[in-house]
Amino acid sequence: MFRYIWTGLVASIALAMTATGVPAPARGGADAVRARVQGGTLIGMLDGDVRSFKGIPYAAPPVGPLRFALPQPVVPWSGERAANDFGPSCMQSPMPRNVLPGSRGAQTSEDCLTLNVWALQAAKQAPVMVWIHGGGNQNGSSAVKYYDGTAFARDGIVLVSLNYRLGSLGFQPHSAAANFGLWDQVAALQWVRKNIAVFGGDPDNVTVFGESAGGQDTLALMTAAPARGLFQKAIVESGGGGWRPNPKISQEESADHVGEWGVIVDGHLLKEPVMSAFAGGRAARIPLIIGTNSEEGSLLGLDAHSEGLFPQLSRDDMAKLKALYGAQAPNDEEFARLVFRDGYFASEARWIASKLNAAGSPAYLYRFGYVLGALQPRRAGAYHGSEIPFVFDRMPEVHLDDADARVERALHNCWVAFARTGKPACDDAPDWPIFEPGGKWMVFDARPSVRLLDDGAALDLLQCRLAETIPLAAGSCPAK
Repeated sequence: MFRYIWTGLVASIALAMTATGVPAPARGGADAVRARVQGGTLIGMLDGDVRSFKGIPYAAPPVGPLRFALPQPVVPWSGERAANDFGPSCMQSPMPRNVLPGSRGAQTSEDCLTLNVWALQAAKQAPVMVWIHGGGNQNGSSAVKYYDGTAFARDGIVLVSLNYRLGSLGFQPHSAAANFGLWDQVAALQWVRKNIAVFGGDPDNVTVFGESAGGQDTLALMTAAPARGLFQKAIVESGGGGWRPNPKISQEESADHVGEWGVIVDGHLLKEPVMSAFAGGRAARIPLIIGTNSEEGSLLGLDAHSEGLFPQLSRDDMAKLKALYGAQAPNDEEFARLVFRDGYFASEARWIASKLNAAGSPAYLYRFGYVLGALQPRRAGAYHGSEIPFVFDRMPEVHLDDADARVERALHNCWVAFARTGKPACDDAPDWPIFEPGGKWMVFDARPSVRLLDDGAALDLLQCRLAETIPLAAGSCPAK
């Protein structure tokens, strides 16, 4: 069901259109900077003390005989290649939004495997963060204006964002191969490993972070052997999947498939379902931040209903949940949003944090609940994806009040601190403890604070019923 919920969301955030080639070489000048990477020389832009290089190919164009193939090495170019604009977005529909109309990122093409780098001109052995955009693995682009890496670069991070194949081109199985979009992400991380020192980045201090499908993909990469060692920390923003087990490639290829393609167990990149790997302690044992927003139910649209959200939940289960939420659920619409938020997102995030900590790696749990002052009259909580401009410090200062600016500083600085050291110790927020069962999480609202987990009993029930295919500790389920 989670795939189909994306239909309404991606209609509001997506991208589309034509093809592209290598742009004409830049002429250079006072604001031009150069970098030599595997493939050739790039000409980027200098804005103050921040360098940016955009539209850098990290793999060969996946066209023609490479359409349904694993990413291949970059085709070297002769001369100098302009890197002052994003590459085209990967194939998708509808048209791009939140991308500058004049940018090549506002177009689509199968030739789309490019990435972008922001770094201080004086960067040296700097922490690296690699952003994986969301969009249900069907839509999205690194060219979205909210993903600009300038603020991260000014805070000493080398920020990388990337495009990866989407939809049927990215995830439909073909000739016993699959997960082409995930393989693209691995190829981008390999490129970072080999080239990021050119931009002053430390290839041994890489944090992968993503939102929604980008968060789900980050979790998948934590379980994928080919990605092991390519990153040392991870951040997952609203990366829930509702405990949906990943199908196997034989099931997908033989099924009368309807809807979007997604991550599957292909036997090569993924040997087992992602959640099974976390359950068995076989995910990468690296520091993790993972969390959700307070109004993930925004994905349900304006007319939400609780019936049919989770077939695993009986009528008795739903009655128990309604009682547990109490005054938070005055009607079925609000109840549906709570069950959706906690069933698809919060219960899974809590479980993953607990499993990773049990395996010996620190995991930090959060809830983002802040609403911009200007939106507070119209919104009761933080919608799916609304943390992104705060994370990237991309809010226009003219529209911010003091609370807006405080939350923006707190969230952005926590992500920066975590990328540097593996610990989210940051100004404008209290000490953030490692999450333990029954423990506390960080709540980002008008006054970021550490609190006891909300709705723990509801999360327990949802976890039990929705994770029946995942091996859980004995006795963790309340009676039906």
